[in-house]
Amino acid sequence: FLREALGVEPVLLADDVLGELDARRRDCFWAWVGRRERQVVATGTSLPEGVGWEVFRVEAGRVCAA
Repeated sequence: FLREALGVEPVLLADDVLGELDARRRDCFWAWVGRRERQVVATGTSLPEGVGWEVFRVEAGRVCAA
C-alpha cells in the first residue's frame, strides 16, 4: 500500500517472526524479502542461511558489528 501510495519502498521490520515459522516458511519469507530492493531490520536468535546482509549484534546495550 505505501509503495503504491507514496512511491517509496517502506522499511520492513521483522521482530523474531522466524522463530514461529517452520523451515519451508522461513525459506519462503527470505525469498519474498529478497525479491525487491528494500531495507530490512530483522531481529532473531539465529542468522538466516544464504543471506548476504550486513549483520550487527547488541551486546550489553551496545550495537556492534558482527
